[in-house]
Amino acid sequence: MEITVGQVTGVINLWVGIVGITLPLGIAYVLSWWLAEENNAATWSVATRILQATFWPSIIGADSASSKRVSWLVFGLGWGITIGHVLVSLTGVITPLGLHDHIRPTMSTPVPFVYVPDESPYGLGTPRRPDAPFSRSCGGVTDWVVCPGSNGTDAYVYEDGKLEVIPNNGSYTARLPYNLTQIFSSASSGVNSTVSGPFDIQYRQQFPRSIDAVDKGKPYMIGSWRAIDNLILHNKIEAIEGMIVDSTTGGVGYRNHTMPANLPHGGRWTEDITWIEPLVECVNTNLTIRFTLNYTDLSGNIAEPDHVRLKDKGGFSNLPLKGSYHAVDDAQADPELRERATQLAFFHNGMLMWALGLTGANFSVHRNITPDAEYPLVQNDSYLDNDYQNRQYQPDSIQVPGAAGIFQNHNLSSSNENINLRTAISMCDGSASQYTGEFLDNQTVGIDCGLLLATPRRLDSPELLIYSAGSEWEQDIYMCASAVQASIKTVEFMFNGTNILTDLTISSVKDKLYNTPPLWAIEITGQPTQVTSALWGPIDNKYEHHENLIIKRSERLLLPPADQSSGLTDAADSMAALHVPMTAQHMAIGTSFLESITPSSQNDQLPITDYTGHSNFALSRRWQQLSVGGHEGAATILRLIFTDILASATIGSQSPIGLSGSDTHRLGGTVLSGDVKVPIEPFQRKIEYELAYAIPAFITLLLWILVLVALLIALVLSRFSFSKLRQQLNLSSVGRLYTNVVYPDACEIDAKTKVWIEQAGGIKFRLDRKVDSNPEDPSAESQLMGA
Repeated sequence: MEITVGQVTGVINLWVGIVGITLPLGIAYVLSWWLAEENNAATWSVATRILQATFWPSIIGADSASSKRVSWLVFGLGWGITIGHVLVSLTGVITPLGLHDHIRPTMSTPVPFVYVPDESPYGLGTPRRPDAPFSRSCGGVTDWVVCPGSNGTDAYVYEDGKLEVIPNNGSYTARLPYNLTQIFSSASSGVNSTVSGPFDIQYRQQFPRSIDAVDKGKPYMIGSWRAIDNLILHNKIEAIEGMIVDSTTGGVGYRNHTMPANLPHGGRWTEDITWIEPLVECVNTNLTIRFTLNYTDLSGNIAEPDHVRLKDKGGFSNLPLKGSYHAVDDAQADPELRERATQLAFFHNGMLMWALGLTGANFSVHRNITPDAEYPLVQNDSYLDNDYQNRQYQPDSIQVPGAAGIFQNHNLSSSNENINLRTAISMCDGSASQYTGEFLDNQTVGIDCGLLLATPRRLDSPELLIYSAGSEWEQDIYMCASAVQASIKTVEFMFNGTNILTDLTISSVKDKLYNTPPLWAIEITGQPTQVTSALWGPIDNKYEHHENLIIKRSERLLLPPADQSSGLTDAADSMAALHVPMTAQHMAIGTSFLESITPSSQNDQLPITDYTGHSNFALSRRWQQLSVGGHEGAATILRLIFTDILASATIGSQSPIGLSGSDTHRLGGTVLSGDVKVPIEPFQRKIEYELAYAIPAFITLLLWILVLVALLIALVLSRFSFSKLRQQLNLSSVGRLYTNVVYPDACEIDAKTKVWIEQAGGIKFRLDRKVDSNPEDPSAESQLMGA
């Protein structure tokens, strides 16, 4: 809890009030202790004034605090003074507590923006943008074909998953035609634009390549990928170099980060940001892997699963006779990811039953399966020397085994080569017919389907972080389907006045509200997806009826499929928007031909980085926490892996104050300038007050007004004079009262103070006894001072 200035002031006033009460009490007590029993009249007058002016009379119940036989007016006014003192003290303490200052936004004002570098690993791992045009390849790394819109023709045949190219005898070009660049930058170009198109989403790392057959050997830029950091453990929405990353639920926004300049308290503003996020649905197969953990080496460092078996929790015994089908009419409107994952789970469980001999190839026949049964899984000896064999079924790891699933690692498929998930996955993602299994190439949405083995949980102890020898573990198996969504989000930014990227706060990310949704387009390439990845992105309304485009007016666009012949580590061109989101999805869900996140026995699959959690205990713990969340937690795991891959692979060039790739059609097109101003709401420090704390002040003010009115009335009616008040004070002082009564001849009753002090102020007397008085007798007990 922060302490406000008002609270500090209240505490100060409290101590001032305490001192203001206790100091006079202490002085009066010291005076009482030091005061002699016999003093002259002037001393008694001053001393009693000091004693009676404190709270001692009320504290000890002295005569002056008596309530009996006292005029009601005197009694009331006396208590009024006491209450007034208390109220003033309370007011001094309580009233300041309502004061507090806040940093509040003010009216929107255009202010200059400046580029803010990122000092994190993502800033260090982002080279300067090369001043080079975009490049586009079609046909893969080695089998080039002429890209859509370019001059030249190729003959190619694509049958049964194999591409045969009969090239033309000319030279290929990596340059994009002008008409395509104009169309797909039309909605994202211009100063103050914040929406990113396909030319604003770029590879984070790039380098030049040259091929004799392309542009006559001139270099062209291609993307590259290297892991930079792991954002999954951050679990927040944050800004890194060129991006906004959501490591809580998954998703990234593209922005070249700039912030207002010369604002001491900072400010806030909103921007419309192109946002890419994975849509993932997972279904529990109701099958689990159970194993016992044993240590096999003498030092106890190598843990291997033992007694591995498959546990049926309804995945076999409750499997329906027929699987479901998903709609194929309009995947853009609804990709039906859950239905696809459910269909894949049906085929997965049916094939496992077939492999275990519990049913035949026809899953629709009646079957009699014992519920809750366990089935031993015998390791496949041909894979024992593979690193993957030592990494599967570990208590600290997730597994994304890809299309082979758990079949290739056990003797389940040794008798039948047809037992694998590749056909079922193709039907799930739409690349094969659900009914015939035949190859299809009419997809408009890039969908991936695959397996996820969540982090195991310990069965014999609640302690999940200790991997004891002989401990029992269980691992859930999920079937998942995924698509990648592009949309426009309204992002609110806040910063505290410093020009450091870590002080740029993403306060909210919300779906943009539209009166009319934006226009999205997907390029009709006229070539198979396996040959050419289609351009996509927001476009201007003037292209709504343009030919060779799939047009959709919607709040979102599901990205089209991408060519899988190149991956992140061997990109073929610089068009990151066309390849990276889908490649990241392939990798996250385990369907990539080139890269994987789980070590595999396939020679053509290499782990890009360890997302399993095996080499990172904190990541393993994060997966463990998400795995408890069932199918939602499983989906979040895949979304976060996708997000982290995208964060290392791509960067945004769009900025509200400069020229982006959409404007220049060049990779190094961002020209940042402080001359362009952006409207934001600057923060200012404002003092505010809570009226509840002013109640004592209002009461005191009311009492003061009443007294002031009474005073004015008294002044008007009584013609009050200071001489009369002085006379009352003099006559009521103890010294003069005593001398006027006991020694009436010593001085005139109403003599002025100076005269009374000279004539009677020196008479000594005691207040605690009665004596005979004779001022003319030198031997009398009371005598004149200095006589």
